[in-house]
Amino acid sequence: MAIPCQKVSLPILAERTDANLSVGAAEYTPHQKMGHGNYVLASHNYAGADVLLNRIKNLAAGQKIYLTDFSQIFMYQVTLLRVINEREIHYLAQTENPTLTLIRCEEPVGTDQRLIVQAKLVSLCRGIQKSPTSCGTAIGDS
Repeated sequence: MAIPCQKVSLPILAERTDANLSVGAAEYTPHQKMGHGNYVLASHNYAGADVLLNRIKNLAAGQKIYLTDFSQIFMYQVTLLRVINEREIHYLAQTENPTLTLIRCEEPVGTDQRLIVQAKLVSLCRGIQKSPTSCGTAIGDS
């Protein structure tokens, strides 16, 4: 996963374990597929540390997030940034349109508050480019 405007680059890990949440962006549920439904990624948020998904708090609508499965690059555009209560699970539900949801805890430790970012899939590149930002095929143009 890459968020160039925030200088974030993280591995995407297949299981939501404590270890994976500590070192990258973990798939929230098993068997998710990039570019299909609501693809949810989570990570820990360490108070005072500029690591993992800490910088998503600085995202704004329209900014780009890139994912790759090593055969395609998925470009998403941010549509929502919000602090929610952990019980607002509808943000994690499947969607008809391809959506990316990033979620992390807010501070302090033990809070029931979560920061989420949602983004819509806007383009897809088949094959790996030199740079994710060179991906520009609009959805429906391929």
